[in-house]
Amino acid sequence: MEPEFRAEIESAKERFGAAAGTGLTSTDLHELLRSAHQGRIEFLFIRSGAQVWGSYNPDNDALTLHDDSKPGDLDLLDVAAAQTLTHGGTPFLVEGHDMPADADVAGLYRF
Repeated sequence: MEPEFRAEIESAKERFGAAAGTGLTSTDLHELLRSAHQGRIEFLFIRSGAQVWGSYNPDNDALTLHDDSKPGDLDLLDVAAAQTLTHGGTPFLVEGHDMPADADVAGLYRF
């Protein structure tokens, strides 16, 4: 199973790289949360071990971030991954060397 999973990650990274600079990729968490809730993300990469605490309300696009977990907070990277999966996209939890960009989260939009 590992070779198939590795090939899937590499293919997604190549597609991300080919789309970089076209407006079809992002490393902005707010933008990715909005897009994940709208079902616009094809591939979402999350750096293993990364966490971003806060809240996001898709009804008014309100994002609140905290340095540490506060009561009622969620890990927003988990939220983005769950929404990506819910809408038929593929989230990947990867080690830093497998991130297609120098960020904790990166997404490729559907074309």
